[in-house]
Amino acid sequence: MNRFFEEHQFQRRLLPWLCVLSLWAITIWYLYNHCLSDIAKSAEIFILILLPLAVTILIAMFHLSIKIDKNYFMFKMFPFHWSYRKIKLEEISNATVKEYNTDRTFHGWGMGIPWNRNYKSYTIKGYKAVEISLKNEKKIFIGTQRPEDLIANLKIG
Repeated sequence: MNRFFEEHQFQRRLLPWLCVLSLWAITIWYLYNHCLSDIAKSAEIFILILLPLAVTILIAMFHLSIKIDKNYFMFKMFPFHWSYRKIKLEEISNATVKEYNTDRTFHGWGMGIPWNRNYKSYTIKGYKAVEISLKNEKKIFIGTQRPEDLIANLKIG
């Protein structure tokens, strides 16, 4: 039984969709001007269509799921994680609410690993997160719209 569950999707951000739209526009322009006028290689056309299609599907499927049950804190950033990453609740030493600037902290939303390899970020939307400190000195920065609920369900101490 889950004590806490939250899921975020990436699809409400305007910038990634503008990038996808631009990628499609460039692909269509290139196909129209170069591939349709000459006898083009079918592999070139396939790659030009496959790239924007793959990026579109990736952004549409991109989501962060957070679960807490009686023994584990679990998170999954799909499509980078196919299964939940599990951390035993007793391995968590501290958790604090943080507000962050995506440009300064981790250079945008998504999965970030700054210079310090013991500190990882998993964010999709918003500017609130919970910084979870583990007993092995590692830290995890999890974006959430309900930081107080997440900390309350971790039951630290």
